[in-house]
Amino acid sequence: MSIKLLTQDVRDVVKSIDPTTAASLARDIAFVVIGGRPSFMLDYGSRNVTTNHLKGISRRAAEMFNVDTGTIAVVDLHGTYFVCNVEVLASLNVNQVVFVDVGSEMPCVLQGDDSRRHGILAAISDVVSAIKGGDTVDIGLVLRERAHAGVAPPTVAGVLLGYPVAYACEPSAMTSAANSLSSCVLTLHAMEGRENGEKNHPKTISGWTMPSNLVMDAQTITQFEAGLNAWKCRLASAAQNLGLPAPAYVVSEDVGRHSRVIF
Repeated sequence: MSIKLLTQDVRDVVKSIDPTTAASLARDIAFVVIGGRPSFMLDYGSRNVTTNHLKGISRRAAEMFNVDTGTIAVVDLHGTYFVCNVEVLASLNVNQVVFVDVGSEMPCVLQGDDSRRHGILAAISDVVSAIKGGDTVDIGLVLRERAHAGVAPPTVAGVLLGYPVAYACEPSAMTSAANSLSSCVLTLHAMEGRENGEKNHPKTISGWTMPSNLVMDAQTITQFEAGLNAWKCRLASAAQNLGLPAPAYVVSEDVGRHSRVIF
């Protein structure tokens, strides 16, 4: 019932938004506020949704779910908005994230002793610290000011979204990296769910991809499985707290250009 109330709040605040987008926005914000997702990325819907709209709706959601409004922040990454739960972000074990180098001819894992992985972790630490320090943050500015120009936006976004796997490349190589990924068979990992009483096709609550033929050693597999379990548990717990049916973990291959998965 709370998500339906929040959906109505979204429609009251953003007058031009359509009902389907309003429902998606309410659900995504609810999952962030309740702690099921560290962030969500507004990569869909009305261009009329502003940072002020997101801040107001998120504040309303926090009040509705008895969450401290100070834990919710709105972030701008090169013109794309994120709503973040600062406490969940700060609690993420970023060392569990598998960073996949897609700037080379064949996607491969950045190992723990790779200087590029260390650079990414330092950038993420600075980004999370900046988000903890303010309710509206320009991540691009943080990366430039802290000399993290070699970290591409999709890498930061993957971590902010709480994915166990994030793609890594130089910002100047993003186009070629995207082309490289488009030629790979990808595996989509998604948590899908319905609201109570819904009988239509389940909606993706959170989803991400990885190359199906990615080679991982034993240590990386252990790291990946820990991150995967943490991602699933956060979402399942949030769904329960929101009074929603348990989401289903779905794996599929060759997903092509899935609209809710970044790179």
